[in-house]
Amino acid sequence: MEPLQQAVAALTELVDEAAPPSTRPSDIPEAFLCPITFALMDDPVVMMDGMTYERRAIETWLSKGQTTSPLTGAELQSTVLISQTTSCAARSGSIGRSNNN
Repeated sequence: MEPLQQAVAALTELVDEAAPPSTRPSDIPEAFLCPITFALMDDPVVMMDGMTYERRAIETWLSKGQTTSPLTGAELQSTVLISQTTSCAARSGSIGRSNNN
């Protein structure tokens, strides 16, 4: 199997494990949803591709031997994960808040 086909298969498997976008609450900003699983991120991390992912989802991606960004397909220069604690703080303060406040 070619590397691109392997990447597509791995990404498809991860997405299939998550709830489809139609089942997620509409009041959650997309910035708080993992672009791999489409689920609310509990432990967001930033990768070298500049994207934020749920730690478990990107670790699964990397554990399958992927060396490219799941979103751009570009080769990753590093697989270092940087915790996004500010995202968690912002999320807890904004979810469920009415736009009328």
